[in-house]
Amino acid sequence: MLWESLCIRASEQIREFSGRHLANVAWSLALTSRNGPLLTGLSHEVLLKAESSELTPQSLANVLWSFACLALWDSADSCRVPLEAVHNYAEAFNGRDLSNTLWALSLYDSHDAVHWHRVLISLAQTATKRAGQLHPNDLTSVAWAFVDATPLQLHWLQRNSKLKVTSSS
Repeated sequence: MLWESLCIRASEQIREFSGRHLANVAWSLALTSRNGPLLTGLSHEVLLKAESSELTPQSLANVLWSFACLALWDSADSCRVPLEAVHNYAEAFNGRDLSNTLWALSLYDSHDAVHWHRVLISLAQTATKRAGQLHPNDLTSVAWAFVDATPLQLHWLQRNSKLKVTSSS
């Protein structure tokens, strides 16, 4: 009953939420494995804020991590990924944002493969450039993101970029 009341109230006010607030709501939904009308409204607001550059790199990374945990990519709830924002923020991501975003996108089976792959290449190039400065936890998480990527994604990435990528399968 409390959860439902909170979701109703949040849905009523979601347009007033900052990017950080949206990320926190997405995170709480992911940790409680809940979705519904609030998630649909949240997804819409995230897209609007991403298009108007109102999300910080950390907020965007946290939202994408949350959507990946909820496994709602391209579902009926229409949790679309603001891919252009990810591409634009690639250089601004810190190590944790970079690893969380790569992991989330490794689970994203996009119908817009060309755009998705462009974003993945941008993030992979950023990770490659900054590998020496990444904290060991973030470096490990970046590696795991590529382990989680499908063999088809890795094949495309290797074929269409200058990065050396090998599949574990």
